[in-house]
Amino acid sequence: MVVSPGQNEISEMKEKGFDILPHRERMVKEDLEEKFKNPADSFRLVFVCKMWLTGFDMPSRLED
Repeated sequence: MVVSPGQNEISEMKEKGFDILPHRERMVKEDLEEKFKNPADSFRLVFVCKMWLTGFDMPSRLED
């Protein structure tokens, strides 16, 4: 899961019992755009609430 970061989110989420640090590290260490575009990668589903990248264009992987 990847979610846009917020101020003080790691400590606030930890207080609620969620450890989001691994997700934050993943956003920095991995090229998620390239993973998403790679048909051999298991990264398949992305929910974008505002904007991922200006001009991001990706053909559908759905097969007929």
